[in-house]
Amino acid sequence: MLTLLVLAVPGFAWENRIKVADDVTAKAIYLDPSTGLTHVVWCQQLAGPKDLYMFYKRVAPDGTQSKVVKMEATYGCNEVSLDGQGDGKQLFIAYSGARVSGDFECSPSFLYGCLDVYTKQSDDGGNSWNPSVAVPRTEFNDFSNRTSPRVMQVRETVRTIVVFSKCNGTHTRMFYVTRPENSIIYGLETQLGSTERLFPSLAYTVDPVNPKNQVLHLAWCERFGQKTYLSFYSQSKTWGVIWSTPAAIARHDSGVPAVRLATSSTAPGIVFRIFPDTPYGKWVVRMSKDQGFSWTANINTLPYYGYISGALCGVKVKGLEPVLFLLSLANSTGAYGTYSVTKGLFEKERAPFGNVGSKTVPDLVCMSVPASKSMVAKAAIMGGDNGRTLYYSSHDHTPYL
Repeated sequence: MLTLLVLAVPGFAWENRIKVADDVTAKAIYLDPSTGLTHVVWCQQLAGPKDLYMFYKRVAPDGTQSKVVKMEATYGCNEVSLDGQGDGKQLFIAYSGARVSGDFECSPSFLYGCLDVYTKQSDDGGNSWNPSVAVPRTEFNDFSNRTSPRVMQVRETVRTIVVFSKCNGTHTRMFYVTRPENSIIYGLETQLGSTERLFPSLAYTVDPVNPKNQVLHLAWCERFGQKTYLSFYSQSKTWGVIWSTPAAIARHDSGVPAVRLATSSTAPGIVFRIFPDTPYGKWVVRMSKDQGFSWTANINTLPYYGYISGALCGVKVKGLEPVLFLLSLANSTGAYGTYSVTKGLFEKERAPFGNVGSKTVPDLVCMSVPASKSMVAKAAIMGGDNGRTLYYSSHDHTPYL
């Protein structure tokens, strides 16, 4: 049974902390800039391993919640990504899983060969969803288990890109597919490099002069040996046809998703890279104001916990400035902070997130609010004793004056 519960936590600085569901295996969140509606999707196990469904709900700016929409059954839905066109209608999901059917056979332990990447689309703001569609395959190698999907819709050109990893039980490679403007058909999957690429993070920036010119930004981790990882970054100005030479970001000793990107269509040309400096126990960021061609020095931010997410809130209100929101969670520890793009100021733990026992990367989004001349951040996190309870929270932020 789904439960909705507002939790009153003393000293908790984020408002409207809501328990959404238990036994959740994956979640994603999207904030529509045209309506202010927050869209949340999650995969939830209702009974046995084959009784796994995808669910959807939305939350209005005043906290009003829609009815929960139950979608078709999935099997092994361990990662999900959500984005929208920003028109209040079109939403898009990519998830890793296997469809349930009468002749389907797959081990509950999700062994090699079981998982695939699927997409779903809604054209009425989430009230109804089209059936899942498998991302086209190119069977030119033995990398058949597809995971870690990241979906992104470029609002200025109505294009869609999905990046994901494929493994063969021993090695992992990264692939992507694109869907052109005014098309419902994907191109064939294309491999990105020949190294062990894990945990992709995907974003795009628009040209301040011509919004129809975009730059795609991609970051990932590569494994070297048993415990050594390097984070890398690359960009494309040709929609994935040509990518820049991968540039190393940082070395770290954690296999968790350890590099994130943050951009905003309302902050043209600005992109942030968020990554760990594990020897010094810090999360740090670097900022670019020219679509990733040059970068600042390291900006120290939050203590290094296991998982982090960042969201760049652009400006649509006179007197406001772009602000980077950061949320870092791991086990019983959490921290929150904001960084001013204009003034170069980082404010640590202005609104601590609180103890939720999170064991996964938080989903974080934000937008400016003209009526109150402020900004609002929304978060979806998984915590609880087993790390599978989904919470939703919001926080109003007054930018630096």
